[in-house]
This record gives sequence, C-alpha cells and structure tokens, in this order.
Amino acid sequence: MALGVFGTFLLSALTVRAASSECLSDSEGAACDSFDLLREAAVVVGAVDELGPFQIPPNCECTCTPTAAPTPAPTEEVDIKDDPHIRNLAQESFAVNQPGEYTLLRVPQDPGQDALLEVRGTIGRHNSSACKMYTMGVSLSGKWLGDKAVFVRPLQRGSAGSNAAAGEEKWPLSLLVSDKGSHEWPRAGHWTSFEAFMAASKTDRSHGFPETFKIVAFRDETFGEMREGETFQFQVGPGPKWEQKAKVNVAQASHQALNLALQQVKRLGAIHIGGLLGTEAHEPSIERLTQECRLEKAARVTVPNQVSLFSTSASMSETRPSVIYSWWH
Repeated sequence: MALGVFGTFLLSALTVRAASSECLSDSEGAACDSFDLLREAAVVVGAVDELGPFQIPPNCECTCTPTAAPTPAPTEEVDIKDDPHIRNLAQESFAVNQPGEYTLLRVPQDPGQDALLEVRGTIGRHNSSACKMYTMGVSLSGKWLGDKAVFVRPLQRGSAGSNAAAGEEKWPLSLLVSDKGSHEWPRAGHWTSFEAFMAASKTDRSHGFPETFKIVAFRDETFGEMREGETFQFQVGPGPKWEQKAKVNVAQASHQALNLALQQVKRLGAIHIGGLLGTEAHEPSIERLTQECRLEKAARVTVPNQVSLFSTSASMSETRPSVIYSWWH
C-alpha cells in the first residue's frame, strides 16, 4: 500500500496522535523518529541513563521525511493489511505473506564481506488462519557483537491468540546469548526473561560484548501493565557512546509475536544497507499469498447486507500489531 496510507493505518491502529507541524532538522536536535511516532508522551521504566530518547520531538508529525536514501523504482501498490507490515529505508511499505527466515538488515550490504551486523527474523503462522503471518523470532549477530549471537523469542502461551489467551504461559518474552555467533536457532541454552534481565546487574547484562554492542531493557508504560510494553533495545555501532549508536528495538507485540524497529540507521556508518529493512527494493514474491491463504479467502462468504462472516482483521484490533520498520534518524 502507499506510504501515506500505511502510516495512517499504522498510527491509527496504535491510537497515536502527533502534533501537526513540520519536523525539526537534525541540526535543531529534534529529528522525527519512526519509533517515537508509536508513542504519545512515552514513559519508560528501566535504566534511563542507558536508553535512547523516546519522547516525540516537539513540532513533529507523522509525515516527516528521512535523510535521503537510494530510492528504487516504486513497486505496485498492494492492499494487504495483515501482519507483519514492513517499512524500509527505500521508503517502501509492504507485507510479508510467505513464511520463512529473512535477512532484515545487514551491514555491509555485500554478502561477500563479513557481517558487522546482521539481523534476521522468522516469520510464520501462529493461529488458525493461514493468512495471518507474525514475526516469531529475531536474531542479531556479527563482528560488532564480538562474533556472538542474540536470539529473541516472544511470549508463548498454551494456545494461539492474544497475549492473554487461554492456557498456561510456556515462556515470557526472552533472549538468549550464544557464543557460537551462528544464526541457527538454538535447540538448547539459557533463556533470560524480560523481567530477569531488568533485575540483573550491569555485569550480568553485559555478556562480555565489546563496546560496539549493548543490551538494555525498558517497559513502555504507555501500555500500562500489558505485556506489549516489554522491550529489549540493542545499541550497536562504532560510536563510543549510546548516543552515537543505532538502536534495534525488539518488543512484545500482540498475538504472541514480536515488533521490531530500527532507529538512527545513519549511525551504522553505511550508505547501502542490505535486508528487507535496507536501502534496496524488496523481492515482490514475498508478498504473494500462500496457496492455503488463497483457499481460505476463497471460502469466505458474506450475507446480502455485506456483513462478513469472519471477524475483523487482527491488525485492526490488536493493541500493538506486529510491525517491522526502519528510519535513518
């Protein structure tokens, strides 16, 4: 769908209202950031001295323009509102409808060079509908992590559905640090829950990472006591201070899935960035519906008064839909 439509849909789904005036420039110190636009007077709980700024900049609205990036020829407009939505640095807005593991971000873009940072995401079904795709796992690796890897998995309950679905909680939002540095999903290892990470000491949270990578956690009180407020932030890049690093935010989304946002990409020091969140055009085939989804849609019927016999799209009713997007500032 068009970028403007996507922005309107995403913000309305999260009940966000930003001020209606022009964004300030970087030189004025209040550049608009896409992750900030998901919040209205955001309040976070955590190690504040370790966190990047999350308040919506003054005089900032949702139509701010990122630093110029290579812009490919526009793809055809798609009218797909299911998860996960993606907005990348090429200013494309699209949805992934094919399950699988995807490279979301890679620096450098050239796959022939060793990765300084590589972020991957696992996208798949997690409910009875063949048309609902969710981000079910995220991993980060590369030389900036000291050749280690970090895996994040969302809250999982005994039955599909919302974060409060029936059944026992199998595990909460958690992360695992692996010394192997491989993106292969670990079959065993020690997973640290969001709550345990929040309570851990700085030494325990460091995991021996170099200065180019750091993990912090915060709770966004915009969501009150809901699990959707739980967020891991990964600060990465060559800058010596967190203010000079890019931020990868992986949060608990609705329906036992993940929400990923990449901030301040320019601090990675690269012009060309690989992956679905990067600067190049995405492969249109990932938007094609699976055969199972096509059959499901074909089976849908409506009564004469045009009242659908199926429930409202989950993306319109979720507190925090599963989205993936990036921003230069």
